[in-house]
Amino acid sequence: MLTYYDILEVHQGATYAEIKSSYRRLVKIYHPDVNPSALAAEKITQITNAYEVLSDPNARANYDWQISLGASDTSFTYQAPQPEPVVDEREQKRREYVKWRRKRDEELWQKRFHMKVMFYKYQRYFAYLFLLVGVIFTFDHYTHGDKQPIKIQRVILLKWGNTGVVVNGIRYETSGAMYREKAVQPDLSGYFYHSGVFGKNSQIGFANGGKYTIYGSLYQFGNLFAYLILIISAALIAVKKYNDFMLTIGLIPIFLTWFLMVFVLFT
Repeated sequence: MLTYYDILEVHQGATYAEIKSSYRRLVKIYHPDVNPSALAAEKITQITNAYEVLSDPNARANYDWQISLGASDTSFTYQAPQPEPVVDEREQKRREYVKWRRKRDEELWQKRFHMKVMFYKYQRYFAYLFLLVGVIFTFDHYTHGDKQPIKIQRVILLKWGNTGVVVNGIRYETSGAMYREKAVQPDLSGYFYHSGVFGKNSQIGFANGGKYTIYGSLYQFGNLFAYLILIISAALIAVKKYNDFMLTIGLIPIFLTWFLMVFVLFT
């Protein structure tokens, strides 16, 4: 027959910390917010009953005594031990406080866990929206809108080998390849190349030359942020069951979307 130790998957000499850790791990698997099956409901009841006994030192001592007599069947009705005569009032109060504190901590943990599970459900709903955001920014990156004619005033070599391009008194930084191209460019006319969706200046170049990504802008990082949003959002949609790791990385699309929207609106 299974004992409460078997149910919580710990050995009989386990410490309270080990019992609590195993209990919380099992709750994350069989909690009704995560696993609505009838089998899980029965399992979580057993887990809760086992934890209530094994987390109480007096109840656990009485249970261990019953096990020693061969009463390992968890279907029996648990009889709480009669309180021992108070020998040390201070020690008795300490035990009562420990019992109250453990019960309160688990109640708070249960509430936090429920909130995490509900938040994860909303994360998965919003993942479809974030997926759309990732698609839009990917399309913006890989397509091009119109190009704006410009008159390049100066082309200078900067530190680290990058190129400084001055247009209307504003210096833009780009690849060092543009500075090298300047040597074969008799004409300093050029273009700003706009992104496909938002129409932002994504590239710069000579009229008869190559296109160079403008540094210091979102486009310097390629499509990295949109790819992260797409991958994580797809993972959130695919992983239906709650887990702490997915809850944590599920925050990334929120912050990245906020960052990208700030870029679109204020740059």
